[in-house]
Amino acid sequence: FAQYASKIFTLVQNLGSLKAAYQFSLEYFFDLIKKIMNTPSSDHEGVEGRSDTLCSSLLKHTVSCIGKSLFKEDRLAFIFHILHGMMPEPWGVAWEYLLGHSISMGLSDEMLPAWVPQDRKYAYAKLQECVPAIFERNNFESDEWRSWAEAIDPSLTLPKSSVLNSVENLLLIHSIRPDYSVRAI
Repeated sequence: FAQYASKIFTLVQNLGSLKAAYQFSLEYFFDLIKKIMNTPSSDHEGVEGRSDTLCSSLLKHTVSCIGKSLFKEDRLAFIFHILHGMMPEPWGVAWEYLLGHSISMGLSDEMLPAWVPQDRKYAYAKLQECVPAIFERNNFESDEWRSWAEAIDPSLTLPKSSVLNSVENLLLIHSIRPDYSVRAI
């Protein structure tokens, strides 16, 4: 737990390079840890279970508390920064896509599903080029994907036929409905 907390604190400290106003003290971070440590645990958790619960709670609590203190335009960057810092393995080229460092060669509109909104076609095509595995395992031509894209909150449900891990789900939501990217996390 201590190593995990140290890693989160280091990532939070990196926020100062985004904006000088984003300085969080060690004392503030210790207060977050104390709140997490004081939450009751179930007796059947065991040491490993308690440690996992504490790590998960600290991550959620840190993102929530510190995220609320950031300017709105910086919140998504903060969340991606924390996610990438804590779980660098599953991202690969997906990270380049999220940062906007990848360039789309431009798929024609005929190759894209009809339900993709006009203003999101470029982002969808770019995702298709960067992370083709998503599109190889899922049939995005089906009506259930159209319903998903038109849903009030697409971060809450995925079509039953979807074969996406959590990172791929985030990428797809970010490409089609970026207004729900934060909720998808």
